[in-house]
Amino acid sequence: MPPNPFALDAASIAALLDPRAPAIPELEAARASPAALRDAPQTRAALADLEALIPPSGQIPITPYSAYRRFRADGDRKEYEAPYFLKRRSLAAAALRLFLGDTSLRDTVHNYLWAICEESNWVLPAHERNRIDLFAAETGFVLADTLELLGDAIDAFLRADGTLGRDVCARDDQVDSLHESVFRILLTHMMADPRTINPSLEYLLVSRNLERVADLATNIGEDAVFLAEGKNIKHGGGEAARAGTFTS
Repeated sequence: MPPNPFALDAASIAALLDPRAPAIPELEAARASPAALRDAPQTRAALADLEALIPPSGQIPITPYSAYRRFRADGDRKEYEAPYFLKRRSLAAAALRLFLGDTSLRDTVHNYLWAICEESNWVLPAHERNRIDLFAAETGFVLADTLELLGDAIDAFLRADGTLGRDVCARDDQVDSLHESVFRILLTHMMADPRTINPSLEYLLVSRNLERVADLATNIGEDAVFLAEGKNIKHGGGEAARAGTFTS
């Protein structure tokens, strides 16, 4: 007779799980053939219903403090709950479309994830006294579901992916080497022909700006490692394993 799942503690549940098994087997099947899922009649019908939930770029519903406090003042729930739930439904709709191939919604998904994580709390005003608010827990589930669904389509920083963060750091060294190579080549041309000085300086400025972009990306990669692993790898961070797995 199988054990009563409601009587198990966390350690007992972990012992019953197969670490090699996918978290959601149906999702792995969908990943193998996203086109088949996208073209299925029921999927087309669902996407049509969700079309209205995809907002114009940048128009993310806001959940202000004044709306949150209205429940305490006069019992009104709608002013806060309407944008609260719309934000989550819109994230789910955009994430599904991104999973099915609409890459134009990638930044929209990023922005919704960011906006929800920036909320002061996920508790509904009417549920403040609850030990665990149902919709705070549901928000955590929606975020986890989105990250599991989209995987590498989500930036490393938002996913707190330490491995991807390390890969970004490793690529910075390659960009630095390229910048130094460009500088040496341009210097050779400028010394050989003074007429090339002005255009060479412009090319050098472009190369320097690209090198600066790589530096900023490295900062984000280092923050992603810290979020995922609790390790500070900035400026070496006392850790030799700063380099990632990226190879050219």
